[in-house]
Amino acid sequence: MNPSGLLPEVSESEEAALPADVAGAPEPGLIRRSLAGGAWTLFAYGGTQVLRLVSNLVLTRLLAPEYFGQMALVNVFLIGVNMFSDLGLGPSVVQSERGGERRFLSTAWTLQGIRGVLIWLLCIAGAWPFAHFYRDPMLVPLVIVTGLTAVISGLNSTKLLTAFREISIGRVTLIELGSQILTVAVTVAFASVYSSVWALVNAALFGATLKMLASHYLIPGPKDRWAWDAAAVHELIGFGKWIFLSTVLSFATNSAASLILGRFVSMTEVGVFSIAVTLASVVGQAYEQIGSKVLFPLYAKVKTEALPQLRKRVAKIRLSTMALFVPPLWVLSVFGQQVVNLLLDHRYHDGGWILRLFASCAIPSIVTGIGPFYLALGNSRLMMLNSAIRLVLYVASAFAGLWWGGTHGLIVGIAAHSLGMYVVDATIQWRYRIWIPALDALGLGVSAAVVLIGARWQGVFW
Repeated sequence: MNPSGLLPEVSESEEAALPADVAGAPEPGLIRRSLAGGAWTLFAYGGTQVLRLVSNLVLTRLLAPEYFGQMALVNVFLIGVNMFSDLGLGPSVVQSERGGERRFLSTAWTLQGIRGVLIWLLCIAGAWPFAHFYRDPMLVPLVIVTGLTAVISGLNSTKLLTAFREISIGRVTLIELGSQILTVAVTVAFASVYSSVWALVNAALFGATLKMLASHYLIPGPKDRWAWDAAAVHELIGFGKWIFLSTVLSFATNSAASLILGRFVSMTEVGVFSIAVTLASVVGQAYEQIGSKVLFPLYAKVKTEALPQLRKRVAKIRLSTMALFVPPLWVLSVFGQQVVNLLLDHRYHDGGWILRLFASCAIPSIVTGIGPFYLALGNSRLMMLNSAIRLVLYVASAFAGLWWGGTHGLIVGIAAHSLGMYVVDATIQWRYRIWIPALDALGLGVSAAVVLIGARWQGVFW
């Protein structure tokens, strides 16, 4: 299908709606780099999932379950601290007009290093209250030592950010996968010799150090140096403050399901729910990787194109992402029960309908998804508002479902909040004059037909 045929005529007033309107040919090699970047991103995502599976299969035979439980709590603590201190330095560098300037990058590196130290200090301050809450004194040293990974990661070279900005991520992908492979090997070696939770902690420190050193010495480019440019700091913090709020809201949304379900259902049901949702989110997580590592820097490169050319590019991107990510969701929507039966123990088979439900409800976000376009334009405030609306819809849909259909209705409501987000995403695209209703109708219409026919064929519904 020719995407340009789906585009309405663009008036002069509409063409002036975007922040810039500078007609011109695309940057040489941009499309080629974008396609290569997408391939590398999917390769990295698939490799990461395989490594995680292999690592878990081996380590669960070497270490006691309690060690994984302790590290799960430590990781939740660290993720929370990281999210509540997110400055959005990566997106700031990618979208900024100064993102290629050495002094700007060095200032970003300085802020990144300071943030890493502050995160570790927060770990030191919060370790005892955290351990006291869970009645496990061992969590104190685990949180403090594992928190050093934030200091190490804060020293990562900005050459990583430059590679993403230029959509040249092949070398970065190899570094990340290579680091993960060596980290898995070191983890297994530690666990074989020291059957202790410290095997997992030492491996985390090793992996962070290995990636940091590789970012400095295996990626070509000038070295980072300590610098402080007041104008750069103002731009980085001004852009990142909204990303910080968005991250906090996203953390609340992602944690809401377990918090709400834990109040109304048993822990066994929460476990079945979490496993099913994890399976359903595999496609969405792969799409998010493409969005952050390929589409975001791509939009940052082409945001000054004339509106007609920009809309044609958006149409092509949407058709490509729909063709790549929607069919796997069709498979999960129709054959979710068979997938659960094949992959999981019989205790989790009740999660088949949840997998099918969440896979189906994820389709609209892929159909209308264009990646963080507004973030590439420098509008991080809109990203925060989008996250706030998502949280409100999430909670409202969950409790509406609970009122309507009890615990099963609660799960349906949680999944259905993504349908409301379709309206939000379409509205944002309409605001920027890049909404293409014909593509929405195509993707949603075909998807609805496939899912409904598949459900009827199997004689099941939710």
